[in-house]
Amino acid sequence: MTIENIATLRIAGYTIEMDGRDSDVKIAVPLLHQQFLLKPDHHHETQEEHHLLLQVKDQDEVQIKESDLPLCRTDIWELWGRNQKEYIFVSPRQTPPRYVVVDRDFTHGVVSGDFLRTTADPVYPLGSIDIRIMVNWLAQTGDVLLHAAGISVQGNGYCFIGQSGAGKSTLMANLPQDDRLTILGEDQVILRKQGEAFWIYGTPWHEHADRCSPLGVPLRKVFFLDRTQQEPLIPVAKMECVAKILNTAFIPYYLPDVIPLILDNLARLSDIIPVYHLKYVIGSDVLSLILGD
Repeated sequence: MTIENIATLRIAGYTIEMDGRDSDVKIAVPLLHQQFLLKPDHHHETQEEHHLLLQVKDQDEVQIKESDLPLCRTDIWELWGRNQKEYIFVSPRQTPPRYVVVDRDFTHGVVSGDFLRTTADPVYPLGSIDIRIMVNWLAQTGDVLLHAAGISVQGNGYCFIGQSGAGKSTLMANLPQDDRLTILGEDQVILRKQGEAFWIYGTPWHEHADRCSPLGVPLRKVFFLDRTQQEPLIPVAKMECVAKILNTAFIPYYLPDVIPLILDNLARLSDIIPVYHLKYVIGSDVLSLILGD
């Protein structure tokens, strides 16, 4: 782990800066996140379009008020709205529990927990709540986190969508050794609309450090993994494409204002990006198949 009082991650062009200098909390960045870690002095060099500054506080739980609106509550995390101005992310089952209060523009916030009393070791302040923050932040512009694998081949992006058990990790593990190829992620990737193009980005939320990358590349094709079909490649109709992506994307349906943005982006993607059902057989030349060689 990399240990500092301040750490800055950039994921898909979104920058999260965690500053623990005022509270003396030592920040440890997990292994898979280290590829996404920026230089310590980066925050002095430039201003990011999507930049969230989080002050790390060593304090007990954030009190939820009667006036706070519950937006999403599960066994492992919660999201509350406060005064139409802030979101409160809660991860009650982590040790220690995490509380992240951010403004609705995702520019400033505070991450707090009983860090110093809980352990003498450095901590990753966000813990597992980082992915929840990203899902909600991405959605503000219609971007989404996908349950998908992704690769870059000579700077061109290819996305392989499927639920758990569909074969994403198997496909990534059996890709040929090829200098042209970089694995962006084996399980979760980010899809962003930038101008009139779509880009695919790697994320740190995977099991294997050698199967993820902070790289982002223009998206060229999308494949839905399907082990049951007879033909190796079958084109997907536009409406089916949107529906299938929705089934495998992390969509914050509890934020109704962002849903039209996401739907518009996915509809546009289905208009301009070729989409296929892909049947992958171990040992087959899948790279030639997806590239159309």
